[in-house]
Amino acid sequence: MPIDAAAQFDGRGAGWKVYRPGSAHHPTVSGGKALVLYLLPEGAIEFTQT
Repeated sequence: MPIDAAAQFDGRGAGWKVYRPGSAHHPTVSGGKALVLYLLPEGAIEFTQT
């Protein structure tokens, strides 16, 4: 959810970004500030450092 009009999450503006189950990615916000809401099936998520 962009706070700044030009903000993008993983290269996309306002809207949904859906990744397949079991996928791994490095989320990024660019062009301003945004809030990110994660909807997780079964509440599963793992944050790791690379």
